[in-house]
Order: sequence, then structure tokens, then C-alpha cells
Amino acid sequence: MRRASQAACFAIFITSFLAALNYTRSLVPPGVLFRFDPLVTIATSIAGRFIAPGIFISVLMIALTLVFGRFFCGWMCPLGSVLDAAAFVIRKKSERAVSFGVFRRFFKFIVLSVLVLITLTGNSNMLIADPLVIMSNLATLNLAIPNLALLAIALASVILIRRFWCRFLCPLGALYAMLASVARLRRVVTKGCPDSCRVCYKKCRMGAIKEDGSYVKSECILCMDCVYDCPEHSTRFRF
Repeated sequence: MRRASQAACFAIFITSFLAALNYTRSLVPPGVLFRFDPLVTIATSIAGRFIAPGIFISVLMIALTLVFGRFFCGWMCPLGSVLDAAAFVIRKKSERAVSFGVFRRFFKFIVLSVLVLITLTGNSNMLIADPLVIMSNLATLNLAIPNLALLAIALASVILIRRFWCRFLCPLGALYAMLASVARLRRVVTKGCPDSCRVCYKKCRMGAIKEDGSYVKSECILCMDCVYDCPEHSTRFRF
């Protein structure tokens, strides 16, 4: 179901921007897609000193994240879908050799903070680091060096760690992580889970699961790998 959602959202995203270039037709105008991105909507409103159109959609996304967590990152983000596909192609299954001690996950919050501070000056150029902006630049063939560099970093980093961009650099991911830290939906492991298993710990694409089986809620993108891969069927999500 998650892969179907990713494929559908990716197809809608790409066809929308191809339609803007008159290559095809789309039922969803490109501008509408950015309304599902609170970072773009809020930053645009701050930089332009006005309320961006469709901001209620962004508010809805924030509200849903407070309930479910980072579902956008795992189920809807077009860049996330590309990174998952890239990891699948190179058969990147585990990256525990590279610890969080080397690449701190809080670095994406620094990226978000810098973006916000620059936006407060009325400059929205830092939005090129937003995943939807990165993919829209690719879809519209806006191949300026900064745009290509960001895409190259996101793709090349998969060789090192799955979802490297999402874990450590994505400013939208940082925003959603802050909201998801208090989300109502949570991961639960039953008593039937043996301590020696650690399958979920080894396979978590976001490194959100700790060695003792607990997890960092703000880093979970609800991919459900831990549910499907659990040999004891001991993992579930509930409110």
C-alpha cells in the first residue's frame, strides 16, 4: 500500500510539471502540490509578507502529522520515493556500520534554522533545499548548478546510508520531525519479541529503531518495514 501511494504521488507530481511544460495534461496544477508542503507555504508567506494561497492545506498537513507522524516522508514525498528506488536498485539494506555518532540527525534542524533565518530577511532562495523544490527543478529541467548539486548529494548519499538526505539534511523532514515527536500514533512492540532478534533495528531505513527495540518517534516515517519484517509479528502501530 505504501509503495502504491508513493508511485501515485510521484506520478501526479511529475505529470503536473510536465503539463506546465506543455508535454502532457494533468488534473493537478503544479502550484497546488506545493500547498502540501508547509515549509514552502510558510516560508513564502514570511518572505513575501503575505498569506500564501492554499495555506489551509499546509495547516491540514501539520494537523495530520501531529496525529500520525511523518507519513508525508514515507508515503508521499517524491524525493523520498526516488531515494527508496535508488536504494532498492543498489540493494542497500543495512547501514549500521555508519553510526549516528558520525552523522548527527540534528544537523537537519540546523539546515531548517538557517532557512528560517534567511527567510525572515525576505529571501526565499534557501527553499531550493526543500525536497519538492528539488524535484520540481528536475521535472521542469531547471538544471542550474545548485539544483543539480543538491539532487546529486541526495542520490549519491544513498550509497553510504539509506535515506541519508531525509535523516540528516532535509529541512522539510526536520519540520515534520518536530511535529511527529508528539504524534498520537506510536510504534508498540509486544512481549513476544525476543531480545536477540533485532531484525527491525538492522533493517530500519531511517535508523529510527534503537538496539533495544525502542525507537525515536520523530525519525519514523511509517514505512512499516518493522511490521512486515518482524518474524514474531510483535510490532504494530496504534493510538
